[in-house]
Amino acid sequence: MFDQFLSNESRFGRLMTRLGILIAANLLFLISCIPVVTAGAGLCALHHTMLKTLRGDGEINPFMQFWLGFKRNFKQATAAFLLLLALTMLLALEIFWCSQFTGPVAAFRYGLYAIAIATLVISLYLFPTMAAFRAPLPRLLANSFAFAMKSPLTALCVVATSVVPVVLTLAGGRYQPLFAFIWCMIGASGLAMLHASMLLRLFLPYLPRVDVCGDIIPEGIPRV
Repeated sequence: MFDQFLSNESRFGRLMTRLGILIAANLLFLISCIPVVTAGAGLCALHHTMLKTLRGDGEINPFMQFWLGFKRNFKQATAAFLLLLALTMLLALEIFWCSQFTGPVAAFRYGLYAIAIATLVISLYLFPTMAAFRAPLPRLLANSFAFAMKSPLTALCVVATSVVPVVLTLAGGRYQPLFAFIWCMIGASGLAMLHASMLLRLFLPYLPRVDVCGDIIPEGIPRV
């Protein structure tokens, strides 16, 4: 009975396998963020690993899948990350500049807030979309916006589950060491897994079939 409990096919074994994937993927993502400029590729690779885990039976090699996702999307993810980073810095500067004035100029910042929110939503959708589909960057940006508009409730959940943990961490006070430990272990990968589970429902109608390992089934092979 004890051997059956520790088996990879048991609930406990599957849970430990999934936890190991989360920890390994989170570590790889943190390492990919050290040069900063490769953070976008690391984020795309993280979502690739989580989508692969959810679409298969969960027993994947996180190191191999992370590297495949990193290498496959490096150019597009890096370009998108640098573009979004520059836009974020520009918006922050414009909002700060408008806040120094009163009257019509000050009111202009509300339009900037709207642009900032739209940028945040598209940013949260872009890298999972890039991990799931192969397309030019402009098409991926358009698809990200389309997926967000297709289910506003899902978009709201994705934004809330991204913003709230960051706010809680920054305002954690004496609990910040605990939050830091969680972020180092499964913080980013846990959020990526949560977002992948929400977005996969929107992605599935446009994705090819996969086998139990998450690998694409070639066209022409009948469904089982």
